[in-house]
Amino acid sequence: MSSNKSLWDGLKALLTLTPVWVDKGQGRWVLRRRLHPVTRFALILCTLIALISWGVEHWNRSGADTEIQPRELIASKPAPALEPSAKLKPVPAEPSLNAGSKKLQVPLRPSGSEGQEVVKLEVSKPELTLERQKPVKPAEPKPKSALEKQKPVKPAEPKPKPALEKQKLAKPAEPKPKPPLRAGNTKSALGPKEYWVRIRKGEYRLYLYRGEKLVRSYSVAVGRNGGNKQAVGDHRTPVGTFRVQSIENSSQWKHDFRDGRGLIDGAYGPWFIRLATGWKGIGIHGTHDPDSRGTMATEGCIRMSNEEVEELRKVARVNMRVVIEE
Repeated sequence: MSSNKSLWDGLKALLTLTPVWVDKGQGRWVLRRRLHPVTRFALILCTLIALISWGVEHWNRSGADTEIQPRELIASKPAPALEPSAKLKPVPAEPSLNAGSKKLQVPLRPSGSEGQEVVKLEVSKPELTLERQKPVKPAEPKPKSALEKQKPVKPAEPKPKPALEKQKLAKPAEPKPKPPLRAGNTKSALGPKEYWVRIRKGEYRLYLYRGEKLVRSYSVAVGRNGGNKQAVGDHRTPVGTFRVQSIENSSQWKHDFRDGRGLIDGAYGPWFIRLATGWKGIGIHGTHDPDSRGTMATEGCIRMSNEEVEELRKVARVNMRVVIEE
């Protein structure tokens, strides 16, 4: 029973369209659904096999239609065996040309053997027929009719537009910027059971959603300086809609926060959830200083307690959506 269930689960995984977020640049993400890599490979392999089979069959058919006809050599009589020392010399008789068969007969007789049978060699002469093609005279141009000889009529010049039409057209209204992602409008972009994260910098809170339902809220620390990130080292947390690039074990990482304490062991906690923000080194991670939560204390990352980042790691996945707001 368990083997049948595992087989069914495997077939279901191969035939299921998996949702994947694709980065279109400038913070734009599009949800795509893709087949399993094994299924895509099988489809490509079947297509290649079909194309190869068709090509081989087409090649065999074209080769069977082409026939090579060997030339036939015509000999009237086999020549008698001659001694190695005997030499052939032409008989003084004139050669006869058979016009009907186009064969040239040359009688030959071995030297020193008078009275022996004369050997006649027949050489077939190919028939060549050349047909002289009459030169084709180019067709003389037909005389143009009286209607065709008329001069082309110039198009009428457009009349000047009245004063009302010369008025400048009003510029179309510029589209209003879309509001940031809300919990109530994620139904069209996310599945009902997909996890995603919202971070409000001003509230120092990280909200975990599953579809439209709020699952959990965590206290976090954000960048030391407010506003959107503008340059490397400005200690600002970037604002926008991003995705999880990778999930890395950071339990052995060390970092110097330049506070006079030197390198700190476990500065990033057990996990570092790296975000694809366009800036290097931005992510959600644990901390060696949990009391800094609820403040502006980081170099641009989002800092959680080690226990809470362990809990978030259980539902986090690559390409998961992360929305950061002011």
